[in-house]
Amino acid sequence: MSGIRKGLVALIAEALHRGLPILVGVNGLNLAALLAFAGEEIEGPPTEAEAVTQWCLAKVAEPAACSV
Repeated sequence: MSGIRKGLVALIAEALHRGLPILVGVNGLNLAALLAFAGEEIEGPPTEAEAVTQWCLAKVAEPAACSV
């Protein structure tokens, strides 16, 4: 994953550890690496823009998303 060099892996791992929702765009070439990294923690949101917006709004409204 190209994000490894930029510290994104540590940031994503910390968010997963805290139970915070994250939205990551990934191309087909990097999907296997992301799935290997995130394992069962990954949830694939819909790919249509409006559905992604609704997913984000719903996740932000969850209590876990606000407790850091």
